[in-house]
Amino acid sequence: MAVGAQPGRGREVAIAELRGLGGVVLEQALVDGVGTPLPSLVAWGNRLADELGVDGLGRPGTYRELMRGVASINRRAGAVPG
Repeated sequence: MAVGAQPGRGREVAIAELRGLGGVVLEQALVDGVGTPLPSLVAWGNRLADELGVDGLGRPGTYRELMRGVASINRRAGAVPG
């Protein structure tokens, strides 16, 4: 089990949560793409990446960068056998 994984929580649930995060970030990127992302959203994405066993977001400086990072986590998570 990955470090951030919650007991009894399936991979599908983590991917669904990642997609939910993507929706929130997309809205922010459309409203203020060059704005500085909330640290809580970056932490959420990094926690999910850890849970899914892929590289995290790092330190995105804008919502657009954060959106690209969330999409990248989703692609990498799909490539990792679960």
